[in-house]
Amino acid sequence: MKKNILITIIISLTVYLSACSTKYVDIETNNVSLKIPSTMMENKNNIFVGAEIEYEDSIKDIYVVVFKKNKEKFEGTILEYQKEDIELVLRDESLSFKTKDKKIKGTKAIISDVETEDEDGITIWKIALLESETDYFTVWTWTGPDYKDENLITMKKIIKSFKIK
Repeated sequence: MKKNILITIIISLTVYLSACSTKYVDIETNNVSLKIPSTMMENKNNIFVGAEIEYEDSIKDIYVVVFKKNKEKFEGTILEYQKEDIELVLRDESLSFKTKDKKIKGTKAIISDVETEDEDGITIWKIALLESETDYFTVWTWTGPDYKDENLITMKKIIKSFKIK
């Protein structure tokens, strides 16, 4: 029993330290900035039409996409926008779904942790929704189960680094 606990601690520590040692680079647009792992490459194939930012590391199975929606074009509250936006992820029943109100760089944010399953398998999502005076921003990060532990740490760092200019 003690041996299993020790092995679990060693594996967890290794995953945590490898995620902490990842080098991050700044990505900026006219509207936002965030930090992503230097191993992520810009996706030129457009995962989602209309995305402000799209990066991926297909080897480590981690992705980040940022959307911007003008409030005038969406006549609703941030909670209504969240419902519409997250329903894109929740095509089918989710395996788990948790939402928290937080602050990111001084901006109110709604952060959702979602796990879904479809024909491609399980997907783990961390989604942040932020509001500026004129726009809603959504940061989608996701991964598969193979790198879940390492990527959850990275996904959290990406979201915490998000800043509206």
